[in-house]
Amino acid sequence: MTPRTRAWTVLALIVLLGQLPVAGGLRAQAAGRWRLIMAPSPITEINGDLRLVEANGKISGTLLLETSDSAPDKITGTVSGTGGRIEFIVRASARRYVGRVLGDEMFGTVFRGEQTDGIAWLAERIDTAADLYIPLPKFRMRQLVLAGETSMVTIPGGWFAALDDAGIDTDEILNTYVERAAESGVPAANEPILRTYSYLQSMGLWWRDSMLAAAQTSLESVRAGIRDDTTRAHFDFLFRPNGRWQVDIHQVAAHRVQQKFPHVTWEALRPALELPGVQRGPLPPHAAVAQLLTYQLLVLSRTDSMAFASRLAEMRAVEPEAAGALERMLIGYAEAIEWYPRAMRFLLVTPWLEGRSPADLVRAGWPDQAIDAAVPEIKTRLFGLPDGAPRIAPSDSFVGMLVEPLNWTAGRWLEEQGAGALLRVLGRLPPEIEHTVLESERGRFEVTSVAQLRHDRHSGFLEPQDAIIIAPGYHPVLALETVIHEWVHVLQQRARPLDTYARPTADAVWWYSPDPFVAEGLAEWYTELVLRPIVERLPLFGLGEAEKRAAMAVSRPDDPHLIGYRLFRLLYGAGGSARELIGAASLAGHDVKVLLDDYSALFPDLESSNVRDRMFSVGTVQRIVPEVVFQIDGLSPLHLQRRLIPPTQDAP
Repeated sequence: MTPRTRAWTVLALIVLLGQLPVAGGLRAQAAGRWRLIMAPSPITEINGDLRLVEANGKISGTLLLETSDSAPDKITGTVSGTGGRIEFIVRASARRYVGRVLGDEMFGTVFRGEQTDGIAWLAERIDTAADLYIPLPKFRMRQLVLAGETSMVTIPGGWFAALDDAGIDTDEILNTYVERAAESGVPAANEPILRTYSYLQSMGLWWRDSMLAAAQTSLESVRAGIRDDTTRAHFDFLFRPNGRWQVDIHQVAAHRVQQKFPHVTWEALRPALELPGVQRGPLPPHAAVAQLLTYQLLVLSRTDSMAFASRLAEMRAVEPEAAGALERMLIGYAEAIEWYPRAMRFLLVTPWLEGRSPADLVRAGWPDQAIDAAVPEIKTRLFGLPDGAPRIAPSDSFVGMLVEPLNWTAGRWLEEQGAGALLRVLGRLPPEIEHTVLESERGRFEVTSVAQLRHDRHSGFLEPQDAIIIAPGYHPVLALETVIHEWVHVLQQRARPLDTYARPTADAVWWYSPDPFVAEGLAEWYTELVLRPIVERLPLFGLGEAEKRAAMAVSRPDDPHLIGYRLFRLLYGAGGSARELIGAASLAGHDVKVLLDDYSALFPDLESSNVRDRMFSVGTVQRIVPEVVFQIDGLSPLHLQRRLIPPTQDAP
């Protein structure tokens, strides 16, 4: 018998006998929080949240019934210290509750006005901090229109002439990469390698011996810059346990496995890895084939478990010993993936450059609001290739614009649980039917949901908390720049005024994505700027992004990362501080032309240039998330209503 069933049974017996029991000589304690239940009919219950304060036989407090969307009603009354009799009146409704307190339960009858026939009620004591909301919090998420993802961007030709005049061209990008590689002590990739296999160097899997030696040299300098023994011991735990260097996940995986199975070497895996179909296409000379193929199988195991199981079964049938060694190595990789974010965070936040950390350098040049900015959590994701992405939590102001509490409990829930919890709930709302489109005056919109957008995008959508996502196959020394690049995206969003990216209408909120030339250009330029003191001493820390831009220069010269980077270098070189340029970029919002116009006075020859304007496509899909009304039970949403409103021409 449940406590509630037992309570109703006791109350039924009391009513049948025509009297309420007396609490003897025990003092009744009415103060506290109670879950109140009324039974207006045999098949109906009404729940309430009753909170009482007691002083000298008098009680006061509040009562909130699940049938109300308003604030709790105030109550006043009395309680008998020894007899346990309690009586209180709800002022707003003139309901009078009469009963007795019996330990952690109360029983009685509720009357309206002078009525003599009442409704039975009982109450069970609950913890004052219990995560119980009566009635369930009810919210409305307004329709969200993602409008900044479809446009053509035109950049006047004069700006490209100015870039050429300043020497900020693709040749300079390539030369910088070659010089950086030579300074680091590793071979530079030629154009064919950059076009097809640039990822190998970023993963530390091309000319691997040279990369391992260069990484160890760089990390030895990091260790030498650490000023206290405790932090140095932490460094050794991560990168040099028992005096044995481990500078990337391939080394960590092998070391972990070989502690238990010394015979599991990269050579032992080769018979399984050389089976037909394992290697997808040719690889260039000097590639670390065994490590690369094992990592690719690791990615396959996480992204397509059926295909991985089939591949592993083939290996077991033909090369059982090598397949067994491969399975053990993959277990080592699972441990190495856990090591990776700890290693990256250490490199980012530890003071190893004359008492300062790379994170300190990032904050130092950014506008004031970033001085105390926390470094987001670093998480791994098996992208397959070395890559990163930011996960950005929207501001509380934006959440308040998008989601409206529809009852008093919803407001209290939001105050107690926070915007992050609400955003988690939004991600649990039912997804839309795939491939649904809406035709409107403003064109075609793909109908989607918060959950679907989070799933489809590396950077997620309306995330509960900021995070930096990084592929664990990215060599840690080279990945530091990428981690900072993604953090800069988070800082950019924090710096953007709300009205530059979110505009409410009567029916929806319109969201404008940042212009990719602004967003990516700023991140590329600022990351390079703040890491300059490190790269001048330890050039390998600057090789990853230099190689990425070199690969773009030979294969994707119109990429917003590359063009934006070049433009920001040009603007910064024209004068002014980094903070001024960041501020101008923040106000430019979703239009690079606004930023360029702000700086056009510094380039008097723009109008006289004969270089043609250039147009770039920055997306082709408009998306819309329908309005949803929902309640929250725990952290699970109860979907109540959905409304899809076609955007009109007069929308912003």
